[in-house]
Amino acid sequence: MVTVAFLRSNLFIAFICLALLVYSCKNGAPEVSANIYLVAHDNTKYDGKIFGCGNILVPVVKNIISEPNSVEAVLNELLKTKDKEELKNYVKGSGLIVFQVTIANAAVDVYLKGELTINDPCDIPCIQEQLSETAKQFPGIEKVNFYINNQKLDTYLKIAKQGF
Repeated sequence: MVTVAFLRSNLFIAFICLALLVYSCKNGAPEVSANIYLVAHDNTKYDGKIFGCGNILVPVVKNIISEPNSVEAVLNELLKTKDKEELKNYVKGSGLIVFQVTIANAAVDVYLKGELTINDPCDIPCIQEQLSETAKQFPGIEKVNFYINNQKLDTYLKIAKQGF
């Protein structure tokens, strides 16, 4: 017959093992500082690259766990970032996720799944710049290709633009 003391000691050991597993998973990959890029509109206090409809691309430093790789980690961070005062995130939408990132030589292929929320033709260059600049910031990356639902992002955005 199993005693209460035996159950408590085994439960305590299981809890310690689980805590160590969680700690090692979180601390197995290095934490790096990386930029996500958000958008400010004209007449703002922010400086950055001017593009599109008079928008300003603003880098925001985040600490990320570079797992499974830095590109995927920083893009996931971008997708979960909410608007903050004057800084807007246009990379959002229904069920939007980073599905897969492949890196070969100096090229990166990023596969997204879901739908982008596009409310205005000026949203399109915001999405393109945010994704591109966020993904290509790492050393050795020369080209980034984006796909959404297995379609080139440029094609997806071109079709979306026709709706305006």
